[in-house]
Amino acid sequence: MKILALLLSSLLSLSTLSGCAMPAPTGVTRLGDGVLQAHSPEEAERFCRTTGDPIRLLELPGAAPGTVRFRCD
Repeated sequence: MKILALLLSSLLSLSTLSGCAMPAPTGVTRLGDGVLQAHSPEEAERFCRTTGDPIRLLELPGAAPGTVRFRCD
């Protein structure tokens, strides 16, 4: 019985730690090759600021109206 309790508490601890390690959900979509898409330049800047990387806005064809494509370099 003690082994089961120890196993369950270990699993609970691991699930809690893995939840903390995951990034906060944002409206940013990863498009591939390091290109990201956000709904506004402010949201893109806020996303890059979390890692401390500078933002580079991209002028790529095919972007949906009201979206911004960018990279965090």
